[in-house]
Amino acid sequence: MPVPKMRTAFRSSAAWRLHPCSRRSARSSATQLGEIGLNAVDPAHAGKGIGTAMYELAAARMQQAGMKVATVATGGDPSHAPARRAYEKAGLNAQIPSVWMCRKL
Repeated sequence: MPVPKMRTAFRSSAAWRLHPCSRRSARSSATQLGEIGLNAVDPAHAGKGIGTAMYELAAARMQQAGMKVATVATGGDPSHAPARRAYEKAGLNAQIPSVWMCRKL
């Protein structure tokens, strides 16, 4: 999906990492995992397909590198609902419940 052209310095950013042999399971010797990291779309340009284009690009690069699974982590609170909708729109729809443990320093 092409990213719409706009006149602004910042539209979006995304990072991704490849984990070729980092996850092991009883069913397979290794899961080739790609992880979408920190990413953002300028709120002024939300809803224009930029996020979907970023995630599709990341998934395509992961697949080209031989990854079998693409993942992304996000918050479960209401403020992260737009991010969850964007990820689901890009096909990231299998959810694994998890808990992050934190310590205030």
